[in-house]
Amino acid sequence: MSERVNSSLNYNIWEEIVLPDWDGALCAEIDPAIFFPRDSDAGSSKIAKKVCMQCEIRVKCLNFAIENRIDHGIWGGMGVMDRRRIRRVLKDAS
Repeated sequence: MSERVNSSLNYNIWEEIVLPDWDGALCAEIDPAIFFPRDSDAGSSKIAKKVCMQCEIRVKCLNFAIENRIDHGIWGGMGVMDRRRIRRVLKDAS
């Protein structure tokens, strides 16, 4: 029984998601923790968003996060609440 529990704990959602080509992603050049700040770390969030705004694949990254309903971290220069708002607008428009 413990084997079952352990295997479910090792489940990795990223194995089910097809990742786009991230060539040119500026986030790959710096500490990834910056893009996954704790709620109390607004400074890190601002740094991540600034990096994203200079990135050539920002839109591709943002679309990936929205389409896959990723509810953590900074993706394409936007946080979780920003992406949820976009999803609501897109849903209402369809």
